[in-house]
Amino acid sequence: MRAAVKTLLELLQNADIPSYIFEAPFQNAERFDMGLRLLLLPNEDGRYATVLQRVQRLKPDSLYHLEDSFHTHYALMKLPDEETERWLSLGPVLITPPTGEQVLNRLDELKLPKSLYHNLSAYYERLPVLKEAEVFDTMAFAIADAVFSGREHYALKLIHNSAEPDALQQLIARSEPVQELSLEERFANVQKRYELENALLSAVRTGEVKASLAAHSRFLRFCGKLSRMPDRLRDVKDLSITLNTLLRKCAEDAGVHPYYIDSFSNANVVRLEQCSNEIQLASTGRDLVTGYCELIQQYALNHYSKPVQEAVFLIQSDLTADLSLTAVAEKLNLNHSYLSTLFCRETGKPLGTYVLEKRILRARHLLVTTPLSIQEIAWEIGIPDANYFTRLFKRETGLTPRKYRESNKTKT
Repeated sequence: MRAAVKTLLELLQNADIPSYIFEAPFQNAERFDMGLRLLLLPNEDGRYATVLQRVQRLKPDSLYHLEDSFHTHYALMKLPDEETERWLSLGPVLITPPTGEQVLNRLDELKLPKSLYHNLSAYYERLPVLKEAEVFDTMAFAIADAVFSGREHYALKLIHNSAEPDALQQLIARSEPVQELSLEERFANVQKRYELENALLSAVRTGEVKASLAAHSRFLRFCGKLSRMPDRLRDVKDLSITLNTLLRKCAEDAGVHPYYIDSFSNANVVRLEQCSNEIQLASTGRDLVTGYCELIQQYALNHYSKPVQEAVFLIQSDLTADLSLTAVAEKLNLNHSYLSTLFCRETGKPLGTYVLEKRILRARHLLVTTPLSIQEIAWEIGIPDANYFTRLFKRETGLTPRKYRESNKTKT
């Protein structure tokens, strides 16, 4: 594939726009729609038949905008000049996120059981939203320009997969029926789930790992009794991904800066998607809860005033910078005497002492977890003089950096 196409696809991936290149016999076809049809019909081999038949009929030198029966959007094109027939798909994306009522109407249109409501809603929540179809078409045209480079023109065609609803309904009819709960039972289950969910969020918000893990265990035990989908693994994954989103917001509400939350939250989604059984999901879920508690313990700033929050974030985000009182005050456009007094009053220590503690804490972590030399670690924490770093480290910990590393290796 041309380098320009790969570069554009990487840019789309960074913008969370899914893309997939596939060829017959279409192994791993569930990647096409991020697993939606596999979620709805886990035991039916024909779940992707009408979609893939449509793909195989695509004409060369044409860009297709497909809106499927779930009102998700794709851009499709057949790759030219390939020894093996291959197709490129962008999407699925949403143009307008459906309301709860629209999700129910969609299930009615497709004659799917209402017990799939939570799963379809969770699926829609995972999709990128572009607000306007023209935005998606512009992205697709940029890819098509690179794919069809050197050709005088190509066509844009709008298609709807109108044959799929009937095919899906036939497959649903063959699938095992899903037992419907009474309205009272559904109401009670939702109420109980929200109670346990709120108890978990409250525990995590305090940063208490033991209490949070206990609340997480109770939450999972209850949710495990709710059989919402034949594909139980996908169901638990969607629940865990939703929980990750709630805990991310919980950490932000506790005063953790999004800078620290974002990479951890994104890594959690990747880990959850990679789980192949419920044991792995439960273990990853415990790591997720523990990680958010530790973020809150280390970085929660909501009990500080705005100037102190900004100073702490500045210190924690780059220990290699000049973090003297004067430098920090200048960066924040504050009087250094005012900042000094405010910082000491709210944290219980002078800014210089706080900076040194964070640098020593970081050095201890690097000594135990990396093979970096003493000089390299000194640079990493903003003390370029290794001899001076060694004296400071021994004063604060009672051991030289080398002795500290050796003693911790012995313990492990």
